[in-house]
Amino acid sequence: MQDYTNTFTAPVTALQAFDAAAHPERWWNVMATGDAETVGGTLVYDVPGLHHSEFVVTEAEPGRRLVWHVQDTGAANEQGEWVGTDVIFEFHPKGDSTEVTFTHRGLQPRLECHEVCSTAWNYHLDVGLEALLVTGHGAPITPETIDEVATRVGAKLEPGERWKPMSYPSVSPYLICQDAEKLIGFIEDVFHGAVQRWFERPDGSLMHAELRIDDSIVMIGGGATETTSAPAHLHVYVQDAHAVFERAIAAGAENIREPAQADGDDDIRGGVRDPWCGVTWWIATQRARF
Repeated sequence: MQDYTNTFTAPVTALQAFDAAAHPERWWNVMATGDAETVGGTLVYDVPGLHHSEFVVTEAEPGRRLVWHVQDTGAANEQGEWVGTDVIFEFHPKGDSTEVTFTHRGLQPRLECHEVCSTAWNYHLDVGLEALLVTGHGAPITPETIDEVATRVGAKLEPGERWKPMSYPSVSPYLICQDAEKLIGFIEDVFHGAVQRWFERPDGSLMHAELRIDDSIVMIGGGATETTSAPAHLHVYVQDAHAVFERAIAAGAENIREPAQADGDDDIRGGVRDPWCGVTWWIATQRARF
């Protein structure tokens, strides 16, 4: 099973990123209290009427790694499916910037709260932690914004109001692949894709999975021996086409075209073909503005 993961890069040092993550009142919830940066410290996260969780800090290596373990308190509105899971921050220097990898170990597609909780983490990491590190200003939940944020992430909706998963586009590619799990691993490694939903057959084999790549969703079906892969072409915009192309080749993809900018094209574009589903992935970075 795949844990929730989100990765982004910010123009700060690893120590600065660690310090920001360790103060969730600056980016997640102004009502968060306690010690979130010292091993043995306790963080209390509470959104009145909606969500209560308590964390104990189990690892704290400034500039490298921070881990919060969710403990059972029996409190009202406790998010029971989080108990026993771990919230993990990892910090990797990348030149003048830092790559932040966030993992909620144990938050998996089999959980009832997976959709809403994943959407909430996407939101808080985007407008909260990443915004704080990039712009100096995060947008944590406040007593005044509880209802607005809860509605936005899907935690507070009237029956029948939601007609598609939160933060999903209306149209998504659907890939049919015999070696679906290998393709999923390729997407995770190359594009930093994150599993959103995962459905298995009674025998435990994968029936259907959905992964997020930036603001898009890729759906994948397969896993059964009778399934025949159906090749397709997908175009993906990334921050660095050359780096993603190299990751794809290292992961086993076939070189279709090395990244280059053609005359009259606004993009640097290259292509690879994965060996599991036969999908051709066109990888591009825009260099000119319309």
